[in-house]
Amino acid sequence: MSTNVSQKKEGFGGVIYWIAVAVVIAALLVIAFTALFREEMSSFFQSLLALSNPLAFMEQASFPITYIVWGAMVVGVVFLVFIRLRSENWYSFMKTLAEWGLIEKGDAHDVKAGLRIGAEMAGLAAFCWIVLSPIPIIPGAVHWRTFAFIPGLAALLFGRGVGMLSGYLGTIIWALLAGYWILPHTPVVDGMFVGALTGWFIAVALRGKMSREGLLRYIEGNRLRWIVSCVVVNLIGGVVMGFFVGASLNVTTAGAVPWWAGFFAIGVISDTLPMMIFTAFLTESLLRLTVRHRELPNF
Repeated sequence: MSTNVSQKKEGFGGVIYWIAVAVVIAALLVIAFTALFREEMSSFFQSLLALSNPLAFMEQASFPITYIVWGAMVVGVVFLVFIRLRSENWYSFMKTLAEWGLIEKGDAHDVKAGLRIGAEMAGLAAFCWIVLSPIPIIPGAVHWRTFAFIPGLAALLFGRGVGMLSGYLGTIIWALLAGYWILPHTPVVDGMFVGALTGWFIAVALRGKMSREGLLRYIEGNRLRWIVSCVVVNLIGGVVMGFFVGASLNVTTAGAVPWWAGFFAIGVISDTLPMMIFTAFLTESLLRLTVRHRELPNF
């Protein structure tokens, strides 16, 4: 009897694995479809953005919201530079960040490997956003990033520090090479909210203090709860980043991109949908591969 139950569990795990493989194949089909119907889909999205704004008061609220975010970023950078210059040991600084909960671990191995993997994931994200996501939603400002789940996925696999780094650097590289660079919006709000904080938030909310092994065991024992939680957390992360990005785009483009257009493009279409659809299934499949390699970092 116990053997049959075990076989059923293994069989179910195999089904989930192949579902994940099917999702990846589906993503490739989506890419092919979007490449064929780029102009039609872009026109459709832009017609949606032209609809009336149900939250018109946010157009005025965009200015104080954006200035507060910019100010907080400047203060944060000055503070981090001051701490770095005063710190006698780089790794003691990293351990401090780990104590604050900003990264997973601050020891030398995890920091070095985490920085390397974070940079590699940033390059992967930027490549996918530039080459494999060809549909502009707001030309010059927002396009449909069908691989927006990469920073969150990196954070779940390798730690919140890797997620932050891959998200921020990936956003910066993409904006520079794809022609979406807007000062000071891109390095501050876009990089911080679309990239860094989204990946960080997803890891904190879904993984917490669990190891890779612990997260995999949790997913295997609570698949429905995991999928629902993953969808809800990514939805919250997408809506929050869309809220701030919409405000910043409205200010930095002098009203050319209204708040509602930026919010709807980012928080509903561009990033949030791919994050909600792909993160849950890809996480389990890739965790099965990463748990075999204990040398991988938690940064």
